[in-house]
Amino acid sequence: MKVTTTNITEYLYQIIPNLFQRQRVPHEAKVSALVLYFYGLALRKAAAIIGVSHEALRKWWARMKEEIFAEKIEGNAVVAVDEMKVNINGYCWYVWIAFEVKRKKVIYALVSKTREKDKASLVMKMVKKRVTGKLRIITDKGPWYWEASEENMGYWEHEHERFGERSLVESVIGITRYRLRRFNRNKLWYKRRDEDIVKWLFPFLLLVQFSFLS
Repeated sequence: MKVTTTNITEYLYQIIPNLFQRQRVPHEAKVSALVLYFYGLALRKAAAIIGVSHEALRKWWARMKEEIFAEKIEGNAVVAVDEMKVNINGYCWYVWIAFEVKRKKVIYALVSKTREKDKASLVMKMVKKRVTGKLRIITDKGPWYWEASEENMGYWEHEHERFGERSLVESVIGITRYRLRRFNRNKLWYKRRDEDIVKWLFPFLLLVQFSFLS
């Protein structure tokens, strides 16, 4: 679904009717709970304020994860790609984020246990599938990016940039790292499966774009 608003609440009202065919809980309650959770309130507290179970809110949140890949990027695009190392349950993970700098939105994300050429190549290829026109990818000097581009020469332009347009994806990385650290500090991943990070991360990245839209 195309984003037609810069307001997170209005956006949720756009996508929720398609995500939830049944309406045992009013859409207004779903939107309110999701917004509270996104802005940092604990899952149980956000659910309690709205008067729903925390399990219901967890499922609503997870349902949004496919929306991050739902929309094609029409025309040419400039995409900044970056990755960060995070610690979840004592294990090291790498979170890869691709941010379209003109439209100011996350268009792809990946969670992996390694940081290597194959993972960088996967991210870049998936970004290319989302873009209908010419693609220019901006990264740092990480060798995994450049090795991936050499293997896929001609599919996209690849540039190195320390500041400028790439600073937007670094901002997304910073916001995401802050939230993940809070989760770790408060032991909110305790007894969860490691892959649950994906179920939380993708909806968060779907909504974090509204920090940059104006």
